[in-house]
Amino acid sequence: MKEHVQNAQVRKATRSREKRELEDKMQIGRHLRQLRLEHNLTQEQVASQLSLNRTAYTHYESGVSLPDILTLFRLCDICAMKPEEMIRLLTSAQE
Repeated sequence: MKEHVQNAQVRKATRSREKRELEDKMQIGRHLRQLRLEHNLTQEQVASQLSLNRTAYTHYESGVSLPDILTLFRLCDICAMKPEEMIRLLTSAQE
């Protein structure tokens, strides 16, 4: 019985962590969308500048996936931001 309770606690903690991770991805996506809109760019334009298709870029904004570090540096160039500013903005989503 004790093992069953421990397993249930582990499952609950895992679900909680997964929920936080999803919320973080979605918040980062909202920040990316806001940056794009502030620069009057379409998803297609940003995707093209990143050498991605629009669907791949849309996944970033919708929180399905996260951009890798090289993509973040390219986004900094597109948005005329220093990498530190971009990291600060995106990690503020996790606080």
